[in-house]
Amino acid sequence: MSTYGDRGNILYFRKRCDQRNIGTELLSIDSSFSSGQFKDLDFIFGGGSQ
Repeated sequence: MSTYGDRGNILYFRKRCDQRNIGTELLSIDSSFSSGQFKDLDFIFGGGSQ
């Protein structure tokens, strides 16, 4: 359970981008995410780490 509302923050961010016709793609970063993939990212959201 996310007690800090991180998921809601991401959904709101995506909604604001959609309103401005800015395309978004949501990716989960886990152990299968390679370090080379970071060069393709424009924005990284770090959660509350609970």
